[in-house]
Amino acid sequence: MDWEDDSIFNELKEKTENENAQETVKVKSETSEAIVEDDWEEELTFFDELRKDFDEELSHVEYKRLEPPPKDVIVTEETKHLFGFTARKTIKGKTDLVVDDSVVVPHNKYLLLKYDCHINVECTIGQTGSPKYTCKYVTKMGDVVCAKIHKTKLNKDGEEVIDFDEGERHLIGRIMTGCEGWMKSGNIWVIKQSHIVECLQVHLEGDNTKVFEPGYEAEAADKDDKSHLLAFFALCAKDKSARKYTYRDIPQHYRYKNGAWIKRKINPSKFFVRIRHVSPKNSELFALRMLLMKVKGPQSFEDLRTVKGEIFPTFLQTAQKLGLWESDELHMKAIQEAFTEMRSIKQKRFFFAMVIAFNNPGNPDAFLKKFLDDIFDLPGQDREKTFEKRYQKGLRYLEFVFRTMGTDCRTLGFKVTKDFEDKY
Repeated sequence: MDWEDDSIFNELKEKTENENAQETVKVKSETSEAIVEDDWEEELTFFDELRKDFDEELSHVEYKRLEPPPKDVIVTEETKHLFGFTARKTIKGKTDLVVDDSVVVPHNKYLLLKYDCHINVECTIGQTGSPKYTCKYVTKMGDVVCAKIHKTKLNKDGEEVIDFDEGERHLIGRIMTGCEGWMKSGNIWVIKQSHIVECLQVHLEGDNTKVFEPGYEAEAADKDDKSHLLAFFALCAKDKSARKYTYRDIPQHYRYKNGAWIKRKINPSKFFVRIRHVSPKNSELFALRMLLMKVKGPQSFEDLRTVKGEIFPTFLQTAQKLGLWESDELHMKAIQEAFTEMRSIKQKRFFFAMVIAFNNPGNPDAFLKKFLDDIFDLPGQDREKTFEKRYQKGLRYLEFVFRTMGTDCRTLGFKVTKDFEDKY
């Protein structure tokens, strides 16, 4: 397509100007009723031909940034359409900048002059997302800033507090576009139209979420509010038929209501189940998620950590025993081989921290105890007597390195005290 050929747009411009000049309005004196002469029937032929020309032209359009020609290729009139245009631009007489077609925005000169504004031109013919794309930009609204002056109030203790209504702030700051407003006024649902998606909670023991009103923390702590996972354990403990299902299979046969799983009368056909995403950096929780997808009918957290009568201290070690997680021996051998070629203590410490952070071993404390003499040694002192001192020093160093990576010792599975982060 020759983008410099503006014959189609010039023809449209000329036709539009003639149409505006010839448009007349006749007013009848008796009824004061305006009649507008409409010549659309005569204009249909012209627009049909114009649309046909556009379809033929756009059938060859390819919105693609063309690469500049290679150095050993000579560009001719027959081959110049295969390559992009490249030029050198000097900025302030010093910097020599190379620019090509990638910095050119698709545009149309006629539309820019007619509407006197910034317009990008993109070809969306034949794309399934064209209606959504067009509707998105037509109904797009500008940025909105919500500001409100709050008055301070006195609570029962005589302290000044700000009465902040989070729900009201959400409603004020929410933007509803034209499409959403039309669907809402017409009672047209945009959710629950096809498949049902059940999202299951996953958490460690004692880390389940509880919702409560401010000031009722004690009541919420004593309340036996079972999550999806705790209710699953309770179901497997009392219902033998549920023990043949894994955690993600349960919603297809049971439904969760008021903190308990209840047997379904009809199993849904259009149904999806997903367990909430867990970052691999949180190795213990990630291992728990893996076990819940593989182990059938666990009755408690301890039962989930039990393999052939042996109870493991962590979910990570349980996953390793079942072959769901790589063995720690592989990482230990990698550290030993690397340490034989490293002379700097700092280099060994940092490499050790990198292996622990990015490989999530099942028992990181065993790694630190095994390599403690290599990375945190006190020359001239008894290693056994200074073991605990050197071990705590190693934990503090690792905590510093791990925090720069967006994690910490507790998340990676180290056995640390409750106030470890406060002392750090």
